[in-house]
Amino acid sequence: MSDNFETDEFLPISKLDWSFDAVPDTELVACCLWEYARESPTIIMASQVEWTHTRDIWFREAYKNDSKLKAEHDEEAARIERRVKAVGFDYGVFADKFWATDLALIKIYQSLQSYVGGGGRPWQRLPTEARASLAGEVSKAICLNPLADATVGELEELWNANRAALDEVRSGPVPGYDDSEEAALWAETTPVYLKEGTVISSGSMAAAFAIDFTRFTDKEISDSFLGWLKAHRPKAWARPKRVFPDAKQKGRKQIEFRVALERLGLTRLLHWYSPEEIRHEVPPAWTKYGKKKNDFRREVREVTKFFHRLFPFLPPGERPSSETRKGVWFPEMMAICDKVERDMGLR
Repeated sequence: MSDNFETDEFLPISKLDWSFDAVPDTELVACCLWEYARESPTIIMASQVEWTHTRDIWFREAYKNDSKLKAEHDEEAARIERRVKAVGFDYGVFADKFWATDLALIKIYQSLQSYVGGGGRPWQRLPTEARASLAGEVSKAICLNPLADATVGELEELWNANRAALDEVRSGPVPGYDDSEEAALWAETTPVYLKEGTVISSGSMAAAFAIDFTRFTDKEISDSFLGWLKAHRPKAWARPKRVFPDAKQKGRKQIEFRVALERLGLTRLLHWYSPEEIRHEVPPAWTKYGKKKNDFRREVREVTKFFHRLFPFLPPGERPSSETRKGVWFPEMMAICDKVERDMGLR
């Protein structure tokens, strides 16, 4: 898409905050994750805290040559630290909850914490290269691969679970005629469930195979593995869970993400405008969303539901920042302004 945008700097929100028609299908999931993350005060704060922890690494050379930039960043870091303390945000607690989920293993979820800060741009204002990179991260995760090479740590678990007999034979003197070690070396290995907290998940299994390519075709090898799979698949995972968002087997359609973005766009409009104001002040938006006027409340509720499906590690009571409609927050704000003016004797 073009990087030239319609000028709307004097409006409460940009058109790119409520219109996602131009987002291509290849960017749809990433765009949805990005835009919903911009609605989370917790993710935004986590991103800001992470910046304070890593800025000396990313800006090491720049700080050496630009003392003014260093001073500006020091001031910004201090501001963030004051705000974190004021609201009682605990980054460690957040990180523990995040890394306890499979979603933490999907690369884009890690990127959201790094880049969706207080001034996070709308997805459609990101550089083309950045959008392409983030879109590619949606499928970058160990937990999204049904079969992967074992890590060294997992191989060590498998070895430790199968080495006892061999270690026992080798622990003492062995007579020349004794074939105990050879027998131990020929013993079949037993698969092991990986421990809780390993890099993939506690539902994974590590096993060792010796594949004879000299005597068997790919189909024969595949058939043999299918036989092993039927014998060893855990009953608890007869029906596997699916890792959101790129679980193709679950039949997730791209239309689901397109609809979620449209609902978010409408929710943002209703946060800043009343329905009548949308009709008169943002006609293109009313043309797009006006037909749903009888379902506005339901559409906003669906945004909150989808928000928690995307980010189950957030506090249960957290709501998208745009969830509150103008008819609620604006009168409250005006009442506060009136009180301030009375207290100051301006009325």
